[in-house]
Amino acid sequence: LSNAVKFTAHGSIELKVSADKTEDGRWGIDMQVSDTGVGIPATRIRKLFNAYEQVGSTTTRAHGTGLGLTICKLLVDLMDGDISVTSEPNRGTTFRVHLCLPAVPKGFAFPEQGELESKTSGITPGAINCRRVLVVDDDATNRLVVRKMLEYLNCLVDCAQDGAIALSMASNTEYDLILMDHNMPHMDGIECVRRLRGLNCSNDVPVVALTGADDRESREACTAAGMNDFLHKPVEMKQLLNVVNKWMQEDSGSEAP
Repeated sequence: LSNAVKFTAHGSIELKVSADKTEDGRWGIDMQVSDTGVGIPATRIRKLFNAYEQVGSTTTRAHGTGLGLTICKLLVDLMDGDISVTSEPNRGTTFRVHLCLPAVPKGFAFPEQGELESKTSGITPGAINCRRVLVVDDDATNRLVVRKMLEYLNCLVDCAQDGAIALSMASNTEYDLILMDHNMPHMDGIECVRRLRGLNCSNDVPVVALTGADDRESREACTAAGMNDFLHKPVEMKQLLNVVNKWMQEDSGSEAP
């Protein structure tokens, strides 16, 4: 990858990737994504990486929740990299990511997934003892992120994209914990939990609200519906671990990591 590689999709989006070896033996990776769209106003650029920030005030949930760039920035920050954006009205927008990564030594063999996770420091997987969790969220990115974090904690995870589907799943499967989005189309989290509490098989299962709102009214509505706790989106691993340990640790037979 010493030379740049360029890909073009539909004539309007272009991706460039390049890699160059640095003096200390590491690799400098540069990625650039450009489009020829309407551009982003200068007043909005500085807020783009904030959670739930969308470019236009008329943008609806159908166009996304405004989490994608937040997740990108979190990943880049974890790798000590840099992400930036430039834009011109009616000319297009360019996002750039720069990473400086260590070179892979000769003879190095990538570990299997289980081996990699067992060697990861900080958060210890396995203490939850393979409990079953249902994640309910209408946004596919949110579901994926939370699911992967729970699977790292050794949970068995099912997902649903709205309250109606979640209600059906909870009627047929015994869950140890349900993470429920507060605001969803078709059937929102409030209505789903109200109905869920009416099922004999689901009266005792702890339900944690997944919400981007942190106002008193939303919390009171979730509590009145029968929810037990709250997780603010975007969900962070430390927050998730605390909630999982709080509601599922009693019978696991091991101390919280």
